[in-house]
Amino acid sequence: MATAEFALEREWESDRSGPGRWVFSHAARHKPAILGMLAGAVGNALLAVAQPILTGRHLMPSTGWHEAWDWAGARSSRRAATMR
Repeated sequence: MATAEFALEREWESDRSGPGRWVFSHAARHKPAILGMLAGAVGNALLAVAQPILTGRHLMPSTGWHEAWDWAGARSSRRAATMR
């Protein structure tokens, strides 16, 4: 008589020699989920950076700042020369 209700093809064994090793050996089984979370975090960071840049580009012409700043966000040489 088996001790488990279902028979597994491969039973996972975690490294229990320390708490950190156990976490990493357990997480290694879930590589697609970890890669998905990393991709989501990078996408979130990129979109968090893009939002203020795009908002600024949209509002620059209506506020008059488009004459003093170029679209890359750096000061134009004319404006920088007057600010020295």
